[in-house]
Amino acid sequence: MQRKLLIGLAAALMLILVVSVAAYAQGTEKEYTGYQVMNLATAPGSDAHVRIEYYKQDGTLAKTAQNVTIPPGGSANIQQKSETDLPAGVYSAVLSSDQPIAAVVGQIESDPSTPDLIYKTPFSDYTGISTGSTTVSLPSMEVNWFGLDSLARIQNVGDSTATISVQFKTSSLNGVAAGQATINPISMTIPKYAAVTLDPTQYTQQLVATSGSFQGRFFGSAIVTSDQPLAAIANETDVTKRIKYTYNGFGDADSGAELLAPGIFWQWYNTLTSLAVANPTNQTCAVTITYTAGAGSQLIGGADGAGQTKVVNFSLAPGESRTAYEGAAANSDLADKFQRFGGGARISTSTAGCKLVAKVNQTQYTPNPNGSNPSGSFNAVPTATLTTKVAIPLIQADFYGYFTSLTCANADQVNPATVNITYTSDATLSGVPNRSDTVTHTIPAGGTIIVYEGQQNGSLADINKSTSVWFSGGTAKFNGSAFVTSTGTAKVACVVNEVGGNVAPGDNMNSYNGVNVQP
Repeated sequence: MQRKLLIGLAAALMLILVVSVAAYAQGTEKEYTGYQVMNLATAPGSDAHVRIEYYKQDGTLAKTAQNVTIPPGGSANIQQKSETDLPAGVYSAVLSSDQPIAAVVGQIESDPSTPDLIYKTPFSDYTGISTGSTTVSLPSMEVNWFGLDSLARIQNVGDSTATISVQFKTSSLNGVAAGQATINPISMTIPKYAAVTLDPTQYTQQLVATSGSFQGRFFGSAIVTSDQPLAAIANETDVTKRIKYTYNGFGDADSGAELLAPGIFWQWYNTLTSLAVANPTNQTCAVTITYTAGAGSQLIGGADGAGQTKVVNFSLAPGESRTAYEGAAANSDLADKFQRFGGGARISTSTAGCKLVAKVNQTQYTPNPNGSNPSGSFNAVPTATLTTKVAIPLIQADFYGYFTSLTCANADQVNPATVNITYTSDATLSGVPNRSDTVTHTIPAGGTIIVYEGQQNGSLADINKSTSVWFSGGTAKFNGSAFVTSTGTAKVACVVNEVGGNVAPGDNMNSYNGVNVQP
């Protein structure tokens, strides 16, 4: 049985005429993608045989890559800069396998004149998609929004040409509309398996505010409907700061009456987040956000804030979105109670028939000494879709200056969760290849844990320490994957930040969602 995984944007060297390259290109640098594919089967002998097909924007097949074999629970890395037989351009990709698979895709820049796999900022990640949806929500879309512009890639994953309609919706910030009140829908067609570009900057006259404090700017959301199932990703890019946030578009299965966002930060050791919540339904929804502080949080005045909560209530009209920005007290949900917050958020609606979507941007607001601003995005996950097992396609530790930070949240608000994290190094890039080992953690009820591999022998590291089975020759040098498994009934959600410690200037962090799978 062949199982397909859809990658909404797989790009070799992009052409300059593509709008996204014009936005991201820095001098001679052009954009590429690479991706890590994980075999979700774990039984001995259940190797995954993966076939990769690339499709042009007109829907014709550009290339069928060689088959890739991945051992049980293992992973394989594919760098498209090394696929020199794939002409420059923008492609969509379909991965077929005889075993269930998951993938995370990285968008990166490089100078095409250099033969080596040397990459530059900005970095960003998104997760491969296994099923499409006839309705896709993009909760954050911008034009000239204080340095940010958005760009979406929409892939047709159906059996015939898709006719789509895009409806933009203006957000209101502190009662002020951040764009035009009335926006006409935009229509497009997409050939089977092809991907089209949705560039809001091409619709400036229809979107941006014509007066007021946001004149010449647009901030809002978009809902894409189609007669064929779709997959989508969205990029939010600040060219000057070399920052890019990438998130997966939200299909029907990605919305819910209750969502969980594992990582929310206010004044958290130089890191902040913004949480965008959108209503993709055709009715007004009452919304509640419950923030729960984790270890290290502080209330105003300095008292321990761990376990303390903050509740925010509001309503969203059909297609409307709301963003809480934790970079400034005036736009923060947390500043009036916490002087430092690191924890999670539970987003819910009490309105019958309503479903919500939400995504989080993370930013380090003061540059590192090397000039980098780590930034990334992840999606809040419906609690109804959570399981006791999460696949993490890419984990790194002391890997040529790259490392990951894994954050997992316990959806059970009453009982703590004991989780086993089983890491497996890959076959070709790791210092100790094809090696698995398990580390056990406890996540407090409704709380989160962070496994941080950026400091050798650090208190939060699982892999990057001299006692781990992957430590050899003074280094961990780990590139691989992991399963996070709850030993009880508590369900979990996980997100990953991948950081390139020695890359400057710009955004040197990729963020992506772990994939919930059946145990």
